[in-house]
Amino acid sequence: MSPKASAATRHDAVIEGASSEALARQVFSHELATWAKFDPLARDGHDPEGVHQLRVTSRRLRAELGVLAPVLTRHSAGDLATDLRWIGTILGRQRDLDVLDELLTRLEHEDSRFDASVFARLRRQRDTERRRVRNALSSARYRSLARELATWAVDPPLRRRARRRASDTLRPGLLTGLSALFELVDSLGPNVSDEVLHRLRITIKRSRYHAEVAAIVLGSYADTVAKDLAKAQGVLGDLHDRVVASNYLRDWRASRWPVDADANEREPVDLALIELGDEMTALRRAWHAPLARARRHSTALYIDATGPGDDHA
Repeated sequence: MSPKASAATRHDAVIEGASSEALARQVFSHELATWAKFDPLARDGHDPEGVHQLRVTSRRLRAELGVLAPVLTRHSAGDLATDLRWIGTILGRQRDLDVLDELLTRLEHEDSRFDASVFARLRRQRDTERRRVRNALSSARYRSLARELATWAVDPPLRRRARRRASDTLRPGLLTGLSALFELVDSLGPNVSDEVLHRLRITIKRSRYHAEVAAIVLGSYADTVAKDLAKAQGVLGDLHDRVVASNYLRDWRASRWPVDADANEREPVDLALIELGDEMTALRRAWHAPLARARRHSTALYIDATGPGDDHA
């Protein structure tokens, strides 16, 4: 597999030396196809993957608008980003509850079941968010957003500078973003709070999306950096999910039982909290390695824009 083909795993291949205009058209047409694929699933509501993928696409599109900002008209990009943030927030509330439900279900054991009220409250909340998602996807604002995305896929609002090589547009911004990310990591102390790690995950995600777009024209080094960042983001995402689950169980337990409650009633939740604690301890150590690999691989981007192929030992 050639470096260019490897780098463009999320998109069709771009011709060597492609213009920013060609890249923008490809990026937006790809995202529209993904949007059209998962929109029906999100509306149906039975498969959580529909909401998840639609939310991911909305977030990725917002990041890509930022990446391509130098070649886009500012007003049009700002309006689209605002609507993407709106629908992403609504989808995100349901997705977060879906993830929490899945994680709590996994923590249950055959001989140690949660009290039914643990899931009852959560699933009432999920039903409420499903209704909000259905209403949003049926709204005039959402229909307008979908039409706008279709227009951008065919004819994005571009500046004259979009005729220049895409690599010249993407390379400086990618390197600047990565430098800022690694400076942030270096500024963290030895005992980093989960809240700070959550914010770090968001920063990593932005750099990852930038690297994924840049990889289409910069080659396999950028692709490898994107994959390293995705692994670090995944670890911190798993940590955040478990922090949320732990807080949910602690809050539920505190509201459910007095201090002198029967220990047998408390045991399933106590066991789940111990398991979550062990997992969080491991995850707090695991994000460093993929981020260190991303830093090491990123140094090659200052020298070689294409990379040596698939060998990144």
